Amino acid sequence: MSAVKDPGKKSSPAASDDDAGMAPPPADAGTSKPAASGNKTFVATKPRVLSMLVGPTASYATPDTEVYGSDMATSFDYDGKVVVLFGDTFSSIENACDMMPRTNNDMAGTLPGELGDEAPKLDVVRGPSSQTFQGLKAFQGGASVTLSDFKIPIAGFSDGQAANVVFQAQLPVTCDPSLPVEEQGCPKQDGVECIADLASCEPATVSVPNVCEPASAICLAGGCKKYNGCIDSHSSQYDGSKRGIAASIMSNVLFTKARGDDLATYDVVATWQTNKFAQPTVRPVKHFSGKTSDADYSLGTQDLLIWGRMAMHAEEGRQARLYFATVPLPLPASDSVLHPRYYAGSDAMTGQPIWSDDQAEAAALSMDGQINGDASEPQGIVTSTTLSWLGEPINRWVMMYGGDLPNVLLADPNGTRMTPHSGAIVMRFAEHPWGPWSPAVEHLPAGSPKVMGDAYGPGGIMFHPDCKDLPDAKCAPADPVNFALCNGRPPNDLGRLYSPAIIDAYTRKNDQGGLDITWAVSTWVPYGAYLMQSSINPE
Repeated sequence: MSAVKDPGKKSSPAASDDDAGMAPPPADAGTSKPAASGNKTFVATKPRVLSMLVGPTASYATPDTEVYGSDMATSFDYDGKVVVLFGDTFSSIENACDMMPRTNNDMAGTLPGELGDEAPKLDVVRGPSSQTFQGLKAFQGGASVTLSDFKIPIAGFSDGQAANVVFQAQLPVTCDPSLPVEEQGCPKQDGVECIADLASCEPATVSVPNVCEPASAICLAGGCKKYNGCIDSHSSQYDGSKRGIAASIMSNVLFTKARGDDLATYDVVATWQTNKFAQPTVRPVKHFSGKTSDADYSLGTQDLLIWGRMAMHAEEGRQARLYFATVPLPLPASDSVLHPRYYAGSDAMTGQPIWSDDQAEAAALSMDGQINGDASEPQGIVTSTTLSWLGEPINRWVMMYGGDLPNVLLADPNGTRMTPHSGAIVMRFAEHPWGPWSPAVEHLPAGSPKVMGDAYGPGGIMFHPDCKDLPDAKCAPADPVNFALCNGRPPNDLGRLYSPAIIDAYTRKNDQGGLDITWAVSTWVPYGAYLMQSSINPE
């Protein structure tokens, strides 16, 4: 169970044994004493399932829609609706593996702008005279950007005029080491250097890019290619090893605007060369002061807040730490370079944040509840991070991330999972978007295949081969094929929780004096995303 204290208190949010069937977190997961008398403590309850948003058993707004499954499900408010962006999508199980290499297989859809009494149904953006989805396209300089497997829309926002989508197209920042340093092509940034003959998977996997090794399955199909790339040695993934260098590659993150009301076609308006923010999440707000006061964090169109990590996971002792930056809205109308302001730590005396235009000075955010505290990220698998501002009566930022990834996407599956809260979606709270963030506590664990109502168990949302149907609670089924390998399903290809995504428009007050938040979570097997709801109530 996750907890947050009333605004203005400097101690870390409390966590205690919950009343919803979840095991108490381990000692290093942020447990603390209950709030003192007079300090209101808010506690996050065990999440409940609303419906399958997209996937084999999902029900769509247009009944004849042909979509078998998808994932990610990040969303934003636009023009009175909720736009939902999905990653690699399959129209049917029959054609899931006859499209290699798959291109333009990402999807968009919309949900009603307000949450009703029943779970909303996704209205898929479909092609002309088609029952299946219209694949998303992004154009830069008149050319279509390659959006194949794992090259996805990672975030989105409205600037009050247009729908904006951030694409992680797995485009490394390339360079020429034969030229003088100042002409090699890397960003003029401390710690950045040009490295020759890097090996990259094609198609890329969830790191940007990933090192190719003959003894591993990191490269899924197509094999490796060599290129010269810019790395950021200040990255928390950098350790000098081949894998650490590969995980420290800088990539071109693409900021795009929709062509009019076409939610499937986008044009690049800004490019961001970065490693620390290679996996970004964003939120537009009414006013960002850059101080601990005078800000309005409700949804708006004046400033864009950006949080980022290097990748969806970190292995062999490396870390995927969290960073923060901001940029005014709207973004430029033509292809340009993004120049955010970076959080560079806080003044030890005043607690006020320090800002820099130099990405090299970006400081990883404190994760222990203390100003300028420990920035270590203990989770080996972080997947996507979602953040939302919880207004009255909580007035705190909430962050969710974590979960799991299939073995085929990891170089060291067992070692990578030997971290706290392995396989679980975790939650943190903070008064300010840069933190300091409270220690992580489990919010949705995978659970046991033998426990009814657990994610792996009867009545749960994820496949596990050891789950046994009960009369009133069926186990989640497996997909007929493994979408990553396009073959039969290996026995260790389980369901995996990943990429939680809060739907801002659906946060509302509840009868317990707290707030209900609605969010999506992907499950891998079955290949889809569920709508969940959690209550954050006074203790």
